[in-house]
Amino acid sequence: MTVLRFAAAAAAALATTAPAAAFTISNIETSDVGLWGSGNVPIHGQTFEAPAVNVLDTARFTIDDGGDDIAFAAYLYAWDDAARSVDGGPLGSVLGLSTGALDVKTDYQVDFGGVPLTPGEDYVVFFEALSEGQAIWSYGPAGGYGDGAFRYLQATLADVGDEWGPGFDGDLDFTFAFSEPAAPSSDVPVPAALPLFAAALGAFGLVRSRRRA
Repeated sequence: MTVLRFAAAAAAALATTAPAAAFTISNIETSDVGLWGSGNVPIHGQTFEAPAVNVLDTARFTIDDGGDDIAFAAYLYAWDDAARSVDGGPLGSVLGLSTGALDVKTDYQVDFGGVPLTPGEDYVVFFEALSEGQAIWSYGPAGGYGDGAFRYLQATLADVGDEWGPGFDGDLDFTFAFSEPAAPSSDVPVPAALPLFAAALGAFGLVRSRRRA
């Protein structure tokens, strides 16, 4: 049994993966847009084009909750820009979030856990307010990001397939962080791994020979 575990460990060493490479899409805006809350406009989001480094890890927006502790959830969908609506079902979600009644502009970042996207395709990340509030988001009417836009929906998640508001041709203040899919690495030192694996197989063969004897 010990020899088999040793051989398995050697085989696992050969399958070591390379570390993920980080990439971000970031847009800085200092103007404001609102009012975000379940009784006003429940859904604010930003559309974007997936980059070549295409696994979405985290998404951040800047929000001033005005002193109201707003419960919310975060979602990731494919986006149909011509229809100005989501395309299909949710690709990722983070539930049970809240703003904390901080009454100051604060960065709220959610971790989607690594969702692979199709490079060059359009997507939307949005937050849905689940309680009352009149929160203000950092926004720029000039549209500093060229491959997407601020979008809003004056409805709940149940109506997310409806046509969204145009978003005034601007963009939110946001940062989306991506990584590359893990892949087998060519940097594993093969001379160190192969002898280990070969020694394990040899020891296993020796044990079998002794048992036959």
